[in-house]
Amino acid sequence: MAGKIFDGSDYEENRVVGALGYLFFFVPLFAAPKSAFAKFCANQGLLLCLGQIALWLVQIPFSFVWFLRGPVNVLTGIAHALLGFIGIYYMILALQNDVREIPFAGHYKLIK
Repeated sequence: MAGKIFDGSDYEENRVVGALGYLFFFVPLFAAPKSAFAKFCANQGLLLCLGQIALWLVQIPFSFVWFLRGPVNVLTGIAHALLGFIGIYYMILALQNDVREIPFAGHYKLIK
């Protein structure tokens, strides 16, 4: 299933910047602010970052309950790793001009 294909010149000029947006969402905003491809990748990276922050906020209250600390840390650690792998996978897809929305949250547009 192929993803969104962007304009050839926009993609070629901003391929690396857009791909970096999956790991560091602010890079495309400064390096290529007018590129639709870079903005799309930055938006997806921001959603991944917000997911990491949400997991961290869920983990904090449970760290004060001694019998829940271990299981919650294991589960949130797995979820953090999964989000990291998703970011790397979609970064590789972006380098191949096969840009897809991340699962479950990719349809939200926070950066326009």
